[in-house]
Amino acid sequence: MRRETRQGNHKEFVDAALISAVSHPVRVNCLAILLERVASPSEMAEELDLPIQNVAYHVRELEKLGCIELARVEKKRSTEHFYRMAERPMLDEEAWGTVSPEDRATITTSLLRLIGEDVNLAMLHGTIDDDDNHLSRTPLVVDREGWREVVGELKGTLDRILEIEARSVQRRAAKESAPEDSIPIKVEILHFRSPSKG
Repeated sequence: MRRETRQGNHKEFVDAALISAVSHPVRVNCLAILLERVASPSEMAEELDLPIQNVAYHVRELEKLGCIELARVEKKRSTEHFYRMAERPMLDEEAWGTVSPEDRATITTSLLRLIGEDVNLAMLHGTIDDDDNHLSRTPLVVDREGWREVVGELKGTLDRILEIEARSVQRRAAKESAPEDSIPIKVEILHFRSPSKG
């Protein structure tokens, strides 16, 4: 699997393996869980309310694709395998251009559903309206050059956010921050063409 290093400490893999991984809703859901923590197929199946056989099949496929890796094995009544992300999945513009319209629709729908679930959960628990959060909706009209500039700004912002996360991980590993300073967050970035109002 081809991987390219971008700014910061994360990598992106932009070949057919990732496209295959994110073109199925169950795989997208499994990746979303594994982005946040180590988990076993049975834990993911319970969280997703899906049959274990179904989830286990897709986990095996993700492992074959190199998107996830075995983190540990626990032996209790039965042997349970726990997985983690091998790399942070990122589709760049070139890779996205190779995705079929059908797969684009599947990927986009899955990501928007996950974003909706994130927002709903934060609303339910009252964490979305913290004093220092950011929530905005900014309709704009730009030319093609402006469109490309916005895309570049958002990519740069994501790179810097991931660098912040990497530094946070290092401080937490070195125990430079208190356990209560581990704050789970979600950064949802949307940028899309708005249909013209006729």
